[in-house]
Amino acid sequence: MEKLDTKLSNAFSVNKSMRWIAFLLVAWCSISESYATHMAGGDIEYTCIGPRKWSIKLTVYRYCDGIPLCPSFACTRTMTVTPSPQIAQGGINPNGCTANPNSLSVVMQLQSVEDVGKGNIARCGLLGKNGCDNLGQVAPGGYRPSIEKYVFTGTLDMNIPSLSTASTCPYWDIGWFESARNSTVNVQGQPNFYIQATININDRSGSPCINNSPVMKNEPVAIFCAGQEYIFNMGAVDPDRDSLTYEIIKSLQAANTPV
Repeated sequence: MEKLDTKLSNAFSVNKSMRWIAFLLVAWCSISESYATHMAGGDIEYTCIGPRKWSIKLTVYRYCDGIPLCPSFACTRTMTVTPSPQIAQGGINPNGCTANPNSLSVVMQLQSVEDVGKGNIARCGLLGKNGCDNLGQVAPGGYRPSIEKYVFTGTLDMNIPSLSTASTCPYWDIGWFESARNSTVNVQGQPNFYIQATININDRSGSPCINNSPVMKNEPVAIFCAGQEYIFNMGAVDPDRDSLTYEIIKSLQAANTPV
């Protein structure tokens, strides 16, 4: 069975084995007033840690002039896990497939908060410090745009007997929703923010397990000068040595719902 892994975000994707869709984010930079919104982008990675069991990493990018994402490091977020749409619905699961259970959730615990573009401080001193305080860990600076990175982790355990015996849906979506897409990212109507990853729970998910997502090695937020050529490199690496190709895709505002 063909392997499919998916990551989605604002307007770009990465295809793995011609089917794998992942996240790429470009931050459109502007000088502006405060906004009531804060989500600038995100990505999802997963690492198999046992038969049908994955360590999930959710990375999201917050525009620091927007509303807070978390009140403290005790912050948690919940990701939902449901079967992908069927072929008749424009999806990839077999028509008429069933799943028991047909919905799961993953509690994600905040692990770290840090500035995006920390290299600017090394080059420019405090003049390069952005306006983020990383949940009170550092004093904010004056550089704009200001974006900080939040990393959450959790465990998705789908090693459930009924999924082995009664489920005929191999493809499952794991997604995260937030109601505040950043206003500096020009999406008409400022809809909600949603990202998802798709996992084939049957393919290469046994023991040893080699069903892992690609890993993004470079920061996805690019700040560059107008009128100059810029090469955008996500530095995606696939631990399973599958091929990667890139594709522009639609933004999502809910599960399988484009803006």
